[in-house]
Amino acid sequence: MRAQEADPTNVEVLLTLRVSHTNDDDVHIVLGVPYNLSREYDKAIASFQKALNLKPHDYSLWNKLGATQANSVQSANAIMAYHKALD
Repeated sequence: MRAQEADPTNVEVLLTLRVSHTNDDDVHIVLGVPYNLSREYDKAIASFQKALNLKPHDYSLWNKLGATQANSVQSANAIMAYHKALD
């Protein structure tokens, strides 16, 4: 199963995919979004950072990280992430 095929509301399936697809940035992105929506910002940030390790030039991913950091009151980090998105 690919990350894009998984139901984003089924976190157990996504966590299983994360273990078996550690080098798949989509898995980490798909995990980060529901973590952000459920206000589990530390987990969302960690997921987006793992995805960025695999895709460091993805501006939309830097934007997701920045938005999550802004939501978690990490303004300075959010500004840095937004700057990376614009680079």
